[in-house]
Amino acid sequence: MTRRSHKEAGNSSSVGRATSALEEIRAFLSLDPYFGDFGRIADRVRALDQRQSRAHLLKLCDSALRSPDIAKNEPMRVAVARVLFALVPD
Repeated sequence: MTRRSHKEAGNSSSVGRATSALEEIRAFLSLDPYFGDFGRIADRVRALDQRQSRAHLLKLCDSALRSPDIAKNEPMRVAVARVLFALVPD
């Protein structure tokens, strides 16, 4: 395997992790945070009764935003930002 293909392989795995994190966020909230009403997103986040659930959701958002591919994709970036905003305490 050439040096370039090692780099590409690393990039594809980070893309997979970021996409996986975004998919897990969608599954965790049972809605698409990009298309979903913000009030529903906030309600779902508030309904998370365990502090660990909120921490896990925050970790997923962090993981997704660290991916250059998510950072370049506005709908994905907006989806994650909406969830982060909903995580801010009242």
